[in-house]
Parts: sequence; C-alpha cells; structure tokens
Amino acid sequence: MAKESFTPTTDPARQSWLNNIANKIATYASKYNISATEQADVIAVAAYFAYWNNYLSQMREYVLKLTAYKNEIRDGVPAGGSPSVEPTLPVFLPPPIAPAPGGFKRVVDLGNSIKKKTVYTVADGQDLGLEGAEITPPDAATLKPVLKTVVGTGGFPLIKWNKPAGVAGIHIYRKVGSGSTPTPGTPSPGGPTPASGYVYLASDTEPDYLDTSALPASGQSEQRSYVAIYFDNDSPFGQWSSEVKITVTVSFKPYRQSTKKPRLTEPRRGFLFSFIARGQCVSFTALSPTCGAASLYQFARQPNKCLRLNCAVRLPCCFLPRFQTPVARTN
Repeated sequence: MAKESFTPTTDPARQSWLNNIANKIATYASKYNISATEQADVIAVAAYFAYWNNYLSQMREYVLKLTAYKNEIRDGVPAGGSPSVEPTLPVFLPPPIAPAPGGFKRVVDLGNSIKKKTVYTVADGQDLGLEGAEITPPDAATLKPVLKTVVGTGGFPLIKWNKPAGVAGIHIYRKVGSGSTPTPGTPSPGGPTPASGYVYLASDTEPDYLDTSALPASGQSEQRSYVAIYFDNDSPFGQWSSEVKITVTVSFKPYRQSTKKPRLTEPRRGFLFSFIARGQCVSFTALSPTCGAASLYQFARQPNKCLRLNCAVRLPCCFLPRFQTPVARTN
C-alpha cells in the first residue's frame, strides 16, 4: 500500500522528528555507515532548531499577553475586576552553536539515503521516523473526477481537475460536436468505455491538462465535450466524471484601414527619412543629392518590402505590418 512522505510539514512536528532521529542516530550509525560528522550535524541541527522554535513560541505568547495588557490600560478592566500583572519579557539562555543553514533538508536527505540502503528494514525506519503513514485508498464506488473547462493559453481548452491521494492520474476522453473525432496516435487505455462518440484523448498525471489539438478554421467554432476517469497502477479506478462542454472559437479580425493621412517628417542631415503609413501607399518628394533632383519615394504597407527611388537606389524598408515606423537611409 502506498505511503505518505515521512517529512513533517509543521514546525512542531519537525522539531519532534528531529529530536527523535538525533537521539537514535548513533544506534544505527554502524549499520548504515553514518559518519561522525553526519551524526554531529544531525544533533546540532536538532538542538539549534529546537532552541529557536521554543524562543519564537515564548515570544508569541509574550506578545499576546502584552497586547492584552495594553488593551486593558486603554479600555480598563470589567466592573469588579482587578488589573492584570504586568507581563515580563522571557529570559533565554544563549543559543547553541549554529550549524550551517539548510540543516532540516540535510537531515531529510540523510534519512532518504538510509532508506535506499540494501540493509534497510521497515522496523528501522519506523524507529527513526522514516516511514510515512499508509494512504487509505479512496472508495472506488464513489470516487469520480470533477472537471471544469476554461479557455487556456493560445485559445486551447484547459481541462481543470483535482488529484486525490491514492490515484496516479486521469484518462481524458473527448467528443467534438455530436459525432466523434479521429482517434489520436496514443492507444486508448483499457477499462470501461465512456458514452457513445467519445474517443481517448490523453492520460495526465498532474493537473491541469491543455487540449492542444488543432483549433477550428478561422471564423469557425466547434463544441468540445470531455469526460474522464481516474487510474491507478495503469488500470481505470472509480467512476466516470460528468460531461463538461466548451465552445472553441477562432475569431478573425481584419485589419482596419485608417483614413488619416500619412505624416512625413523633414529629412535630416545624413538623409534619414521617417514615414508613417496606415494601410495605404504613400508618395512624397524630397531632395536627394544622390539623384541630383527631386526624388519620388513610394512604398506599400507590407512587411519585407523595399523603398524604390526614381534614381534606381534600392533601400530596405523593414517594418511590422501594424502601426510601425519604417526608416530608410540614403547613402
């Protein structure tokens, strides 16, 4: 049966765990080849963490008493009551020698290395606190995924789901419109078959899942439906989810032409010209000593096009399609 991690998740539990392994580490040092340096580090980490954890606990208690005393000074005491005793700051002994930072992680890593030894036994692990609690498997008669669909990155459907303890992941099936879609390359897993028209889409082990299959053509929409079932040990587990649906739409927004006239800035020394074009061709005249006469500059608002001068000078005009400022330089 699967087990939870042995690593505690609260500071009081961490302190208790560290104290236990520090008191017993010497007993197992020879069997698991734990060096004297490692043993000393475990003991130092446990003592130092316990000191500051206790320090913080007492200070929090003192702050609560101090706050209540301050409020009493401000608001008074209930009728017939007596004033509280003035709180005093806790007195602490000097802290023990500080180990290197990250001590708790080092002790956890040592515990994991002990569990990987070929001589490791569950009884030793239980004594050292290296065996987590057994995970109670969920009830297959009532367990079923709860799905939610939203629009995700790139307009693709995002299937949100939760992963309870005791399952490895989820099998997801999909239906497009009222019919079925072509079966993807991944083979369908075994087990129960969902409602008619559904085909296997994917198996996911960590929430959430983004359905990146091809979107409909621009300007079109389609309805996608999903159902899912949990799996564990490569076999479906529990009941089918309820069906969820989402409409996938790809909108096409044509470029809107501007009615504003293009703006031409005055040419500067070095013959640097700036133009602004909004979906139209632009013509203007500027003096160019290269040609020795008035030159006509004309270009269309398209990427990767070039400016052509009437004096056969070809200039690059690199700009994005939308509201950018192309720059051309004459030599």
